[in-house]
Amino acid sequence: MLARIQARWHACGVTRLTVTTFAALAILSSPLLFVPMGCGAGSSPGEVAEDFWRAVAEGELDEARRLVIEDDARGMRRLAAEGIRSVEVGEVLTEDDAARVETRLERERGTLSFPTHLHRFDQGWRVDARASGQAYRRAVVEASLAELSGAFSEGAGAIGEAVEQGLREASEALRSALDELEGERPPSPQPRP
Repeated sequence: MLARIQARWHACGVTRLTVTTFAALAILSSPLLFVPMGCGAGSSPGEVAEDFWRAVAEGELDEARRLVIEDDARGMRRLAAEGIRSVEVGEVLTEDDAARVETRLERERGTLSFPTHLHRFDQGWRVDARASGQAYRRAVVEASLAELSGAFSEGAGAIGEAVEQGLREASEALRSALDELEGERPPSPQPRP
């Protein structure tokens, strides 16, 4: 995580001396002042979204929790368990103090694309965990349905044969059961002449 923060600061033109000085001042004055947020409080929505999903992917939930509007530790633990392998952010759409960042996650169970929702506050952009979580879950459901649809399309012939075989076996079992029941019943009374 420290390497990622240093790389981000270096990209913003911050030298190691500046980082060391800032860290020393932060430690001396208050531990709460040292909250790395990219190039300052004005980090872009894309950077915040990427930082959030990378923190979740790496299991750094304390870092992820600092980047959200409402803390949802249980939801983030579930997301961290999804096996996210890579994070890519794309197009950023902003309107006033809201933003949507197209996000692509490569997971153990396939790739998902969905929007990450953010809002701007005095301290910078923050991820709307509730709206982003809903978008993530919707993408999971859509991917699962697409996978299921593909499996049915590929295996329609095999599924049809399996269903037909199952129906034949069930029909034979019913006939046997009926034959046994008829053999156990007393003969039905015959109408009198």
